[in-house]
Amino acid sequence: RVILYADPGTYKSFAMMQFCYALAKGQDWLGYKVHRPLRTMYLQTELIDVQIQKRSRAMTEWYGETGVLLGNIRDFGLRTDEDWEALHEVVEENEIEYVILDPLAAVMAGSELDEQAIKIFTDSLDHLCKTKNTGVALVHHGRKKGNNKDGAVVSSGQNDLRGHSRLTAWPDTIMYQSLIHISEPTRLLS
Repeated sequence: RVILYADPGTYKSFAMMQFCYALAKGQDWLGYKVHRPLRTMYLQTELIDVQIQKRSRAMTEWYGETGVLLGNIRDFGLRTDEDWEALHEVVEENEIEYVILDPLAAVMAGSELDEQAIKIFTDSLDHLCKTKNTGVALVHHGRKKGNNKDGAVVSSGQNDLRGHSRLTAWPDTIMYQSLIHISEPTRLLS
């Protein structure tokens, strides 16, 4: 159970897609040991088709064919029992060993600040992990920066994971991605 979070525009979705492809190839990723190739599924719910296709091509050029199941379903959410059942079916039919959901705020029902909504969501993810023997990673955001009455940025925990404290207690690993200064996102691959 992993959460990767960062500010907008820091290429967290690109980094998580790279993580997905590394898992599928059985290659270590940013110092994390990958012991064998895993059947992975990356479900993106915010990017437009052109963006996800361009990123997918770049990943395939770098990693080669991996068998990653890539879904790009704008405005998809896990809000009903039927939504969860559909996810379970896809995972089972495709023998998926690792599921990546991007981003958390768009996928879950309710607010990430609501303890009950977080409990239901994480319990449902745990059920998926146990019954389908799969791992799960989420892409999320940090807290937004605040400003005082003069417009100056106020340190208000903007590097903290956004959401109820139950969310920070759920994963086995939480990764914070700081801004990467590069001219093109594809250079992340090198």
